[in-house]
Amino acid sequence: MKHLLLLLALALAAPLPSAGQSRRVKTKVKVAKEAITPGTFIVSSESGEDNSGYSVSQVEISGYQKPAGSDKETFSVTNNTDKTLAAIGLNLEYLTPEGRQIHKRFVKADCEVPPGETRIIDLRSWDRQRSWYYAHGQKPRKQARPYDVKLDIVNLHLRFD
Repeated sequence: MKHLLLLLALALAAPLPSAGQSRRVKTKVKVAKEAITPGTFIVSSESGEDNSGYSVSQVEISGYQKPAGSDKETFSVTNNTDKTLAAIGLNLEYLTPEGRQIHKRFVKADCEVPPGETRIIDLRSWDRQRSWYYAHGQKPRKQARPYDVKLDIVNLHLRFD
């Protein structure tokens, strides 16, 4: 009985939020990765001629794939500069075959691509239900919807050598 009275007293003593206040809710906060990869300089698609002689067109993207049922998107990156590519910033726009936008996102993908070489990059897919497949890839056996993707290079993070 004493314990019940003690609990009741503590509950009544606890401050209640007034009408204008809301209760605090704990949430997880995602901390963004560093905007600039340490030991690199950025080559931007928006800087024009002011990129220390480098251009985003010196890096090529090819071989994009995302099968239905997969939680990864995969593509190859070829580095045609004389510096090591440490990260790449991409805008990805996902479209229906009719051209209607499904989703759009910016991704900074960390990588390590030496000069003149090609590496495969895996990204976590935007398709959380795994119900879409890349229209120019292998057609799935199960029911899925096709999409197309536009990949635009926004920036490159090249290592100081």
